[in-house]
Amino acid sequence: FFFFRLGRFEMAAHAIPTAKLSLVGAKFALNKRAGLEMRWRGRSSGPPPSRTLSAHTCFASASPLGPAVSITPYFEVPEANLEAFKKNVVEGFYPLVANEPKCILYNFTFSGTTAHCREVYEDAEGLLFHLGNVDAALKLALELAPMTKIECHGPAEELAKLKAPLKDLPVIYFTQL
Repeated sequence: FFFFRLGRFEMAAHAIPTAKLSLVGAKFALNKRAGLEMRWRGRSSGPPPSRTLSAHTCFASASPLGPAVSITPYFEVPEANLEAFKKNVVEGFYPLVANEPKCILYNFTFSGTTAHCREVYEDAEGLLFHLGNVDAALKLALELAPMTKIECHGPAEELAKLKAPLKDLPVIYFTQL
């Protein structure tokens, strides 16, 4: 586990060895200006192993995100399909997303039978690449559960690039100031 500190807030995340940030050593400053610090905790002795954080394990920034966009789909999963849906997340979505070059954050969270996917991409192009990449896993997810809504957040210029490709989905757009 890695612990992240931004000011007085600390979060824990499990690191999965994929692409994005390499970590060697006990402390590594990700963004000194934001005061973000990452510390390895897990082994009682010896130096921490070299690890690479995946896009879906960590994201924090005190600075503007530039052209970054986020998309957050919600699914209402019938109780009978919940285990199959979660299996598709772990075995379908996560392995596909792990090597997407423009993915900043990706993970599913659950509240009862409501599934929510938190996703952040460097730009609209990264989000559109992702949709093509996870097509089969998404089709299976939609067979198991209806998508009830999608929120998409980002700069107006990037959101404009998404409106035509996402026109058939229940998207609510939020424009960044």
